[in-house]
Amino acid sequence: MIYKTWTAVGLVAVWSITACEPAAVTNATQIPATTPEVSSSTLPVADCAHVLRLAVKPQHDTVLTQSDSLLFIKDSSVNMFYRKRNFKPLWDSVEKIDQAVNTLLHADTHGLVAVDYAIERILQLRQVAMREEYQNPHTLAKLEIALTTGLLRYATHLLAGKLVPTQLHPLWNYPSRAFVHQHRIELLEKYVAADSVATVFQHIRRHPHYVFLQNQLAAYKKMAAAGVFQPLQCDTTIRKGGLHPAIIRLRKRLFAEKIDADSSANPVLDDSLSKALQIWQYRHGLKQTGVLDTATRNALNVPVEQRIATIRANMERMRWLPDTLPADFILVNIADFRLFLFRNGEVVWETPVTVGTRVNRTPVFQTYISHLELNPTWNVPHSIVTKEIAVEAAKRSDYITRNRFQIIDKNGMLIEPSTINWSEVRSGKKVYHFYQPPGAGNQLGKIKFYCVNPHAIYLHDTPSLSKFKLQERAFSHGCVRVWKPFELAGLLMGDTTRWNQAAFDQLLAPGITRSVILPRREPVHIHYFTAFPDRTGQLILRRDIYGHDRQLLQLLDLPLQSMQ
Repeated sequence: MIYKTWTAVGLVAVWSITACEPAAVTNATQIPATTPEVSSSTLPVADCAHVLRLAVKPQHDTVLTQSDSLLFIKDSSVNMFYRKRNFKPLWDSVEKIDQAVNTLLHADTHGLVAVDYAIERILQLRQVAMREEYQNPHTLAKLEIALTTGLLRYATHLLAGKLVPTQLHPLWNYPSRAFVHQHRIELLEKYVAADSVATVFQHIRRHPHYVFLQNQLAAYKKMAAAGVFQPLQCDTTIRKGGLHPAIIRLRKRLFAEKIDADSSANPVLDDSLSKALQIWQYRHGLKQTGVLDTATRNALNVPVEQRIATIRANMERMRWLPDTLPADFILVNIADFRLFLFRNGEVVWETPVTVGTRVNRTPVFQTYISHLELNPTWNVPHSIVTKEIAVEAAKRSDYITRNRFQIIDKNGMLIEPSTINWSEVRSGKKVYHFYQPPGAGNQLGKIKFYCVNPHAIYLHDTPSLSKFKLQERAFSHGCVRVWKPFELAGLLMGDTTRWNQAAFDQLLAPGITRSVILPRREPVHIHYFTAFPDRTGQLILRRDIYGHDRQLLQLLDLPLQSMQ
């Protein structure tokens, strides 16, 4: 995977506007050039300012009609913003009005919809203003407020996302997006009131991976318009050297996705196409066989609209995060089943992981590793005791001893399994503490990375190594099982020569639990990305194993008014 760079200087950088090269994003349709040539000097700016000044006074509620749904002039931040500028209009020329309108019409390039920013009302007011040759100060005042409030909402969504992350991820513990809402005047001054609104809004989100997804969104929309995603009609497995008419369509598809350079009508799955298909399989989390099998065909036949939706969902996730993160950290991507170690903003090491099942999902949140535990004891969470262990123990009398569980009561006394009424444990009427001592069969393996959080979620070793051979690895109770954990431990200790496997084996040998303090706390970010760039700049797409994309998109596509 994933992020080649994700360095940081702090959340305050979000507010800085610096020069940067325009992203290669396909523009939305510009509004037609039907505007009459009216210079800013001919607009009744002073009269418009007078109407705005009257609008904030209670006795003049009817200056701008209550039925106008965009009259947020009484919003304290917008009110204060206009008071500070003595109610001088922002949109004091036709050119500026058109630029603001076009900025909102480009919301689809960010996977958002202009309707959330009252574009229909704005276009209606603009049409009226055009008929009036931009001379009616009341119309201009309404348009002024509509554009300002629409752009403010748009800027807020770009900086913090349209949705509240905790709606989907209850354990989300990143800095509150309320920070953006609390600085609405700064938003107005830095973005909405900028000299070039179009340029500023284009670069509000400047993180390279966000820009990457934005470009991919444009590319997939272009492919959708060109009809590239045609289903492959093929009910058999085609191996290298195989001949089938569906191969012609496959060639055109891989050519359009810039994976293969050959878009000819050759119906043979030759060596070149087989290698290109392996790349496509890699990008979609499939076994890289170069064979057009059922799994590959089904993935190829996913509608382009679904791919576009996946990219939109992940752009919203990126908007929940600041453009900056620490230079050194661990990223676990649940949907990719991989862990990435970052140093100085670069991935220096990665490994497969196993995450929670669809029932026991690994949560999305941030934490940090304080120390390592060698030969850890597994203190079994109460939910696992009641939902799994008690159920299995009731079925098989040797279940507890075979799995090396120890049971103690509230007084710390060891309890004999044969004396327990398991139905009382299942119901919660009787509560015991279950644990697995260090040694063979311990579900945490030989090492645990202690992550500080109240949810008992951490990284650890596992004796179940066979699961790592699978493409999709959702098997745990929510914790993250790490392949080659001692390599990670050595890297976190900062000296892989000193902290090699032999050194860890020496500490493990006595069989007792030991704590090893890290040189510094290691930030851990556990996320769920189903669309992202790998280190070579390829788009990687993953299945929505938990259904998070589906839920996010349902909320993202709700009209904003119905969410308030």
